[in-house]
Amino acid sequence: MPRHDNPPDRLLGLARRVWPALATLDEPERRRGLSEVVGLAYSLPLALAGLAWLSAATDAGLLLREWPIFALLAGLSALFSYLSFFQFFQRPASSYDWASSSLQPIVVVSAVLLFGPTAIWLDVATELISGAHAWRRQPLAIQRWNSARNRVFNIAASTLGFLAGLALYRRLGGQIPPSPLTPASGALALLAVLVALAIQVGLFGPYALLLRRLRLSGDLASGALQYVRFVVVVSLPPFAFAILAAAVYLQIGWGAYLFFMAGALLASLLAQRLSGAAERSGRRSGELAQLERLGRALLAAPPDALALPAALAAHVPAMFRYEQIEIRLASGQTLLRLPERTAPVEGALWSWLFAGASASSYALGDRLPWSERPARGALAVAPIAGHATGAAIGGIYLALYSQVEAPAAVLPALQSLAAQIASALHRAEEHARELAYQ
Repeated sequence: MPRHDNPPDRLLGLARRVWPALATLDEPERRRGLSEVVGLAYSLPLALAGLAWLSAATDAGLLLREWPIFALLAGLSALFSYLSFFQFFQRPASSYDWASSSLQPIVVVSAVLLFGPTAIWLDVATELISGAHAWRRQPLAIQRWNSARNRVFNIAASTLGFLAGLALYRRLGGQIPPSPLTPASGALALLAVLVALAIQVGLFGPYALLLRRLRLSGDLASGALQYVRFVVVVSLPPFAFAILAAAVYLQIGWGAYLFFMAGALLASLLAQRLSGAAERSGRRSGELAQLERLGRALLAAPPDALALPAALAAHVPAMFRYEQIEIRLASGQTLLRLPERTAPVEGALWSWLFAGASASSYALGDRLPWSERPARGALAVAPIAGHATGAAIGGIYLALYSQVEAPAAVLPALQSLAAQIASALHRAEEHARELAYQ
């Protein structure tokens, strides 16, 4: 029996027991999948420990007595969670990851200060509901593993962080609710929320080190630093403002508290819109930059188009946030397929595209005209039109990584890419004619 000295190879045998299809993925996707399995294995015991601690600290009587208030807080928590904002992290080798956050801690932390550990269930319930919603919208197995790992990790960080911070707060003399509200009690509350935030961020450290130890993330240092910076910058203000929200409730009442939350909701909506606009602007700039580099590479290459597949492999991956890309000619030649070990795109698509279809895009659930089945994710397709006849001589298939924006937004870049490929092929034809004439 062969020995597996590479940690990912040894892990693969274990991971296949819970995810049999993992071994069929290409190397980059398989390593990404292994990191999700490791992350779930790391965070699940922590989440179970946190839930057990939370169950022991829960006051069921309080929940029954104050259920209208908890129902209102649960609605606010879900609404803030829906109005999340995000940031993508670009990594080497054209890979990327992203982190999202929201102003939802304003609701949860203020509720914890007012009602004690029972209010932590608001965060747990929000994570479970948003996780179930994400599961329905994500058809790919690796997306679902990523969603499950994120939700379980968030539950572990939330329960352990809040309970530890609350235990310190009470040990130092803090009261639930903090009455009377004084600078001293406010400072204790701030210390408690800082401890909770530190634990939540700190739990990511062992996971990052574990991935590095298992050689599952070669670019971990930059990615982890960007992630921690994002989490700290966007999480610290909501944690601090939650103390102010609790103070508003204690001093003025529910009317002022809800008015405060209405202002926070407007700020959350603005942050969501701004993060989306920044991502869209960055994507369009990236597409233009890569199209320019590809054009220069094709002009500098020999006119016989032999260098076309290499040029596409060098510049197209950084052009789009993709799950899968395939560029195929009507002759049957595949110019590019990423990831490399993925199955070829179904022939019905190419038959439909070569028959005269125009560039089009489809969101999750849209009916696909070449198969009559709903789309399993956002995608876009474009024909490569020949210079002489205008008929399709090839096509491009692009399955998008994320639905941050409408898939139609990538069509201009996709059509420009198709035009560059058509120009390179036309140049090769003209060169072949010249050689034949000579």
